[in-house]
Amino acid sequence: MTVRAKKTVQTTDLTEALRQAQAVILTDYRGFNVAELAQLRGQLRGQDVRYMIAKNTLTRRALQAAGMEDPGAVLEGPTALAFLMGDLQAPAKTLLDLSRARKPLPIKAMFLGKRVSPPAGVEQLATLPSREQLYARVVGGIASPVVGLLSVLQGSVAGLAYVLQARVEQLGGAPPPNPPEAEAA
Repeated sequence: MTVRAKKTVQTTDLTEALRQAQAVILTDYRGFNVAELAQLRGQLRGQDVRYMIAKNTLTRRALQAAGMEDPGAVLEGPTALAFLMGDLQAPAKTLLDLSRARKPLPIKAMFLGKRVSPPAGVEQLATLPSREQLYARVVGGIASPVVGLLSVLQGSVAGLAYVLQARVEQLGGAPPPNPPEAEAA
């Protein structure tokens, strides 16, 4: 396979990955050796993230083919792309923690949809509640008014029962008289 054909295949692969990903985080992998990058890939793979190194010119072509914004000067120097396919919060947190670690993995930018955002966007994404927490909040928000209504109705019924019981006791504790139809039967 010629060099040009290999680059075409790589660009096509990058374009497809860009289109399928919910978010893409661009990092600078300088200072990491092959074993450390393999360990990072393995850690991210468990979070449904594909981490790959790509040449900047091929990345620009793939971004253009995918209809995404050109990040400009961000694509200078060594660049690796993390394609977030599933949950966004956990992998963003992992990459953010690595960027602050003993051996930092600098975050260059992030694509959310087709727009590029600065590294601060990754921090905002990492601090969002998880999907399960958001579901719990929605369910709690929906259930809260229903529970409140039921407690009010239950309180009204209980209050009515207390008033009736007090009236029975006030009348001497005797059970209410039977209606005349019940005595005739």
